[in-house]
Amino acid sequence: MRETVTDETIVGACIAARRTAIDAVGPMDPDFFFYFEETEWCVRMRRHGWKIALDPAVSVTHRKGHSTQAVRTEAQIEALRSRLLYYRKTMPPLLAATVTINRVVRVVLNTLGQLTLFAVTLGCVPRIRKRLIGYGSQLVWLLLGCPRTWGLPDKCTHS
Repeated sequence: MRETVTDETIVGACIAARRTAIDAVGPMDPDFFFYFEETEWCVRMRRHGWKIALDPAVSVTHRKGHSTQAVRTEAQIEALRSRLLYYRKTMPPLLAATVTINRVVRVVLNTLGQLTLFAVTLGCVPRIRKRLIGYGSQLVWLLLGCPRTWGLPDKCTHS
């Protein structure tokens, strides 16, 4: 196998891992559901001395977003939940707090921006409506204290 070693993560759509690595690091964290589980796992792998490698000879098609098209808003909330969890689990507390605040500010600003565009276009642009619903839902989720019942249906009970 001709591989490319990376300091980054790999997409979870297709992963092969050595049994010895899994035994040393543990399985993917069940607290994550659908987003960032492979990213957190790659961080743990690297911290335990394992390399993350890509095989350029392998081609996999990952239809990003395909399985969540019907529940896009819920998927966006789930992605935000997993992102914030990733920060807490992989970063020092001060850095995790800083990037969390940054992410929350971005959600607020994006919601306000989409709300402004929605008003200017009188709500006639479907793409702006969809973005406003997505960002607005994330903002409401944050303001309500991140309810566990929001997000993707049938998620694992660990999150």
